[in-house]
Amino acid sequence: MRSASGAVGVAFQVGAQPMFSRFTAGGFSPAIAIPCMGGEIRDAARGERVAGDGHLWVRSNQHMFEQDASGFADRGGAPVYPTLFDVAANGAVWIAAESFSDEVLQIWKLPHGGAGWIQTGSLTQAMLGTAGSSIAGGFSL
Repeated sequence: MRSASGAVGVAFQVGAQPMFSRFTAGGFSPAIAIPCMGGEIRDAARGERVAGDGHLWVRSNQHMFEQDASGFADRGGAPVYPTLFDVAANGAVWIAAESFSDEVLQIWKLPHGGAGWIQTGSLTQAMLGTAGSSIAGGFSL
């Protein structure tokens, strides 16, 4: 998978242990164990993303883990259950979340080194207006 940062890597499983290897300069880096459940690596929306400086972010359900010098630090849960997530070249973590309220889609950002999430946008029912009801099968993610 490719991260928004431009980095590429692959997640795989050895026995019951999820692993990750980054692809750089024509080859794969040594694999590292990652903090998620085995079935999660099959879901690209969950997954693993590489920041611009090469360190890894791993999503396990609603929790976000950031690679640090001693392994992975649990950075806590995102403010909403992420439908999608990615990491930008500058290290900012972005999530998009489907919502069943007036906000159909929410966008949140955790700035690199930041202490908290910031909601940066949303798509509301009012924005969809009549277009939402005229989409065959309705609007959904």
